[in-house]
Amino acid sequence: MTSGKGAPRMNFLSEIDQPSWPRNGTPHDFLEMLAIAIAATFSPCETVDDTVYWAGAKQRCLRKFLLLTIGVPKARCHRPQSRI
Repeated sequence: MTSGKGAPRMNFLSEIDQPSWPRNGTPHDFLEMLAIAIAATFSPCETVDDTVYWAGAKQRCLRKFLLLTIGVPKARCHRPQSRI
């Protein structure tokens, strides 16, 4: 999950159980998404859409303490998909 000199500060997140649910494609790392959500609370984000936009804009900074192997989530990742 983490890399770089800020990694030890994020170790407490590994104690949280990861919910599991089936996904299509490669899922984002739960602990990384949790870290992004926590960091976004210190920014002016008020909605999930704000958080997604913020994470995309701050991706370079977030990579200082997160691996983000498949990048930050896009807006489509947090919206339920309807099936016909």
